[in-house]
Amino acid sequence: MGNNLVEFEDERISQHNGLLLGIANMSLTSQKIFELAVSKVYPKNPPKDRTVVFSDDEIFDFFGTTGNSRLQRISKHMNELVENASFSVLQKVEKGLDYILLAPIEKIVWNDYNDKLAITFTPSIMPYLTELEDDEGYTHYLLSEVQVLESSYSIMLFKWIVQKYNIYQTYHNPLHQYPKVTVDDLRILTNTKKKYARFDNWERRVLKRSIEEINEKTNYKITYRKLYKGNEIGKIEFNINKSKVPYDKTFTGNKQIDTTEEELLKHFPEAIDNPYVVQLIERKLLKFNDKVSISKIFINLSPLYEALDHLYKDSYSYGQNN
Repeated sequence: MGNNLVEFEDERISQHNGLLLGIANMSLTSQKIFELAVSKVYPKNPPKDRTVVFSDDEIFDFFGTTGNSRLQRISKHMNELVENASFSVLQKVEKGLDYILLAPIEKIVWNDYNDKLAITFTPSIMPYLTELEDDEGYTHYLLSEVQVLESSYSIMLFKWIVQKYNIYQTYHNPLHQYPKVTVDDLRILTNTKKKYARFDNWERRVLKRSIEEINEKTNYKITYRKLYKGNEIGKIEFNINKSKVPYDKTFTGNKQIDTTEEELLKHFPEAIDNPYVVQLIERKLLKFNDKVSISKIFINLSPLYEALDHLYKDSYSYGQNN
């Protein structure tokens, strides 16, 4: 599957945090098909009739499936997406919490006369994919990072990690780089509330394996420590970091230094995840498909952003200690 990553590495997914933090009641393959479909939804320009269209080859390449029976193998999970898959979502209301069960996909259509496959979202899921105005109300991440994860637990934890880190990058609040969460809430997030009753078993099978996979296959580097309440483990505190793209100085003052387009585009996946770049795109000061310009701006913003980030942390630390 590694050879197929190039095709999907630029595809970005945006989801409302209500959905992102909801429980995905579906298999790993069905979950990935859903993520692939969401990558085709552009919040500023929602798809007509709530429908996105793929070629068969896009699906097969995404999963790295080969052989004559590959459509049959994938279609089993498409049936699940339509018939049984759901998200369990919590929504705050004036009187408390509403518990919502959402069906994500209304129908999937394919045929025997061309290679097109159409996925239609349900009306109830669309607001979670398109109504993303509040900066803290949604999270974006790369499809390629979900593509490589081979565990549903890893995907659920990964999206939560990205949400916290995005907020940290946007608002520079260190609390979101070192988030604390109760074990019960982590069990709910990973849909393991009724699995692995003993903590050490759950930690080994769910938490440790997920973190190891995320650290190995994505740009995020995570460690954690257990916080005790008396003799029991009450919370987990995470330390979230993201690997840096090496600074490649393309400009010195107003003098441009020659850098190949190929070299610049290596920075694009990281650039499109940068909060400042995202704001420039959303304000139409940059075009999403102008990958070279986006990469150049990111390369030149990165050292300034990092310097400001360190300055803020030093100021925050000083204020906390005085």
